[in-house]
Amino acid sequence: RSKHEVKTKLLQLGYGEAVIQEAIHKLTGLGFLNDESYSKALLETRKRTAKKGPAAIRQDFIKKGIDKELQQQVLGTFSHDEQLKIAMELAEKTIRSNENNKTPTQVRQKIQDVLLRKGYSYSIVTEIIEQIKLERHDDEWGILIESQGDKLWRKYSSKLTGFELHQKVKQALYQKGFPIDKINEYIEQKEQQQNE
Repeated sequence: RSKHEVKTKLLQLGYGEAVIQEAIHKLTGLGFLNDESYSKALLETRKRTAKKGPAAIRQDFIKKGIDKELQQQVLGTFSHDEQLKIAMELAEKTIRSNENNKTPTQVRQKIQDVLLRKGYSYSIVTEIIEQIKLERHDDEWGILIESQGDKLWRKYSSKLTGFELHQKVKQALYQKGFPIDKINEYIEQKEQQQNE
């Protein structure tokens, strides 16, 4: 525990300021309270188990009441290469869980969201996304566009028809990262189905 956490807990239990300061002094003197070693251990735990980045770990430090200078010192040991390695592990996990049902654009967006939420900087996120190669084969595009396109078609067909429906579905598919030629093929296929 940090000194701040011990102080907060003792205040909640109704102890006075003088008693709390004496307790903290004794615990520190005996080596039971050491914010520096606690911060280092917290950093390693958050990196290893939660795969958090510096910004998220900084928030944990703030919640634990760790001094700003100590935060900077400890976070300074979290190297750029180590951040890239952990962020790449998170990106690969995100790819594995999304590659079958999302376009490369959607997967990249998901990776960005995950890494930013985990506390990595934009520069780390950009490096990771530039390193990742996501591609689809023609047959995969067909399956994917049919799945997502049919869902969009059902959603918009209750409100729109004809040209407006086609444009709305085209726009939504394009925003999801589908190539325009695949979108046009899909729309033509839907028109043929409607005319049958």
